[in-house]
Amino acid sequence: MKKAAVIGYPISHSLSPKIHKFWLNKKAIKGSYEALEVAPDNFEYFLQNEALKLDGFNVTLPFKERIFEFIKKEYGQSYLSSTAQKIGAVNTVTVKEGQLWGDNSDAFGFWENIKTKISSQSIALILGAGGASRAIIVALQQERFEQIILVNRTMERAQKLGQEFGIDVASWDDISQFLPSVSLLVNCTSLGMHGYPDLSIDLSGLSQKALVTDIVYTPLYTSLLKQAARQGNSVQNGLGMLLHQARLGFQKWFDENVFVDEELRQYIESLL
Repeated sequence: MKKAAVIGYPISHSLSPKIHKFWLNKKAIKGSYEALEVAPDNFEYFLQNEALKLDGFNVTLPFKERIFEFIKKEYGQSYLSSTAQKIGAVNTVTVKEGQLWGDNSDAFGFWENIKTKISSQSIALILGAGGASRAIIVALQQERFEQIILVNRTMERAQKLGQEFGIDVASWDDISQFLPSVSLLVNCTSLGMHGYPDLSIDLSGLSQKALVTDIVYTPLYTSLLKQAARQGNSVQNGLGMLLHQARLGFQKWFDENVFVDEELRQYIESLL
């Protein structure tokens, strides 16, 4: 029986076991997928011992960058996918012959979530320069967006990312001047998420053709998405990104292609 898991600290909130068990049941696969809480000071021990008993595992906070560095040091850069190398983080690990192979499915999950709603791949405006932004930038570069503009309240952090990825950087105060021309607006900040203040920006100047998306899914529809929908813009919440990114790991570990359908989406929404 094939075994997979998700590791993190804490991990009890993770929806990944529900997603993978849904597919295991639907495909009638004799396999398991569990949530494993790994304390930060026990991380290396887990990777060198317990992890090798699995066929693969997902990685969530706070270990995505740490496992990237572990695999790079322990096995070499060739054990990291090109996407993981670009993002600088790993969220999907496959175990083969006692070795760990790192990949990152966040960029894939992001694009799969929005690709049917996007009107054009011209100008994208990304809000926030945290770790999540890296996967979004990689996704948009892979899809050959004409221009990517990154804004962040701390300019130094935005400039560092902008230089690394070769994208444009602007001040948070200049957001309004870009809104009429963008085809995609992405919120990568935690603002609007449960437990955080709302993201307060005026979208009145936003192009009617622009898609507005938020990478968070608690709540499903943030104040930003509600504001965009009220003025007639197409919106997409972050739940689909979570669901689609899970597909790559499942396919690697259980050798079955799976898809995100309405049944799965409604099931996971019922758990939020």
